[in-house]
Amino acid sequence: MKNVTIIIVILLKITICLSAQNIKTRVFRLNDHVFRAPSDENTIDSITTGITLMKRKNQDLDIVMSNTYYTNMIRFTKFNFNKRIILHDSGFDQELVFDQSDFEGLSMGPFFAGKVIWYNSKAHDNIYMQLITPKIEISISNFKRGLELNGKIDLLDIEKSKIGGSLFLNDVSSNIISLEEDTINLDFRVINGSFKQKWEIISSVFNGKFEVRGCQLPKDIFFNKNTFRNDGYKVNLTYNKTDSLKSNHNGKDINYKCQIHLDVENAGNVIIDSKNFEIKLDSISSYEDGLIIYEKIMNTCKDLGMEESYRDFDVSYQKYRIKHNWLHFSDFMIWFQNYWWGFGYSKSNIITNILYAFVISFFIFFILYKQVFNTYFPNEDHNVQSIIIDCSKNLIERFKVVFFYTSIVFFSWKVDHERIDYRKHPWISLLIYAIYTVGIIHLAYLAAFVLA
Repeated sequence: MKNVTIIIVILLKITICLSAQNIKTRVFRLNDHVFRAPSDENTIDSITTGITLMKRKNQDLDIVMSNTYYTNMIRFTKFNFNKRIILHDSGFDQELVFDQSDFEGLSMGPFFAGKVIWYNSKAHDNIYMQLITPKIEISISNFKRGLELNGKIDLLDIEKSKIGGSLFLNDVSSNIISLEEDTINLDFRVINGSFKQKWEIISSVFNGKFEVRGCQLPKDIFFNKNTFRNDGYKVNLTYNKTDSLKSNHNGKDINYKCQIHLDVENAGNVIIDSKNFEIKLDSISSYEDGLIIYEKIMNTCKDLGMEESYRDFDVSYQKYRIKHNWLHFSDFMIWFQNYWWGFGYSKSNIITNILYAFVISFFIFFILYKQVFNTYFPNEDHNVQSIIIDCSKNLIERFKVVFFYTSIVFFSWKVDHERIDYRKHPWISLLIYAIYTVGIIHLAYLAAFVLA
């Protein structure tokens, strides 16, 4: 008896597989129809071998698909649904298309499809989709209530569409999110998502809140030409992470940041921190626009007391200016500004650098004191040769004389050019001028440090 049962089960599985093979060759297309309830209350119509079930409910029609798998395309073209479409535990290998259709609402989930495409269609109630798909494409469509998405969506592309309620991406995993020329009348919320490649949010209107929280940020965010409910509205992107952008190179962990691409219009509408974001200016039209973008971001950080982010963005701002002004010498100037005083944020380095430069100058003069004194001695009342002889005999005397000599040259605002013997000692003259110039530079930075 047990063996017979096993044989029956095997035969049933084979029958199901053969039926599935027959389904694979079919394409389900419905064109230019209006669904109405069947005349017989107890009738359940089955279309395409039971893949879609139509049930009567309250004198209107729901389309219900449950526990169904289909290997080809389903297209709804110019359909008018009085009630909802409900798809549960179902899937399509290819496309699920809504083309120029009008329906009450849609509930999908769990669900998977090769693609989900909406074109020039309308929905009068909330739309909920929990699905796995490589692409959701929505264009020129009108959702009079809200749209909520959940699941794994490799590409979400919404273009020239209007959402009367809120757009909610809840726990969505995606490579690319693209919103272009859309209008969202209530809130746009992205919560606990994971994004890898990029967001493109361009030329869209947001009349409610714009909230992004608890997400893994993508590599790039393009945020341009968007309009908000008021000019001063700010999108706070600081409650997110970039852990997914970490990588290991030659045994070292590298923490990459999200590259945010802004224009002048929207630079004042975002709150970003330097821990997770880096400003990219590769698509702006002019150098001046780049300055404005940096200044708006920095002003926002300053107003909110984000001191660390203000400092980091200011350093990037200074580097941007140096690259524009110094061109081929910009790398050296960036290194120098960083070494010298940390772009103004490590001003105590100036004192250390002055001491280093003074000590180096002192040792140069200490070694070359004979040539140096014969080339330039600031006080004409002294006998230079006598001083040189004294320095030769006594190291302590030499140390004192060279120390005061270095102080006069290094910390003087000017030198007596007439007393420098250029002809006899041209190279020593250049050396003296070089140390004098280094001293002037140090004094200028020291004055800036004191004033600051």
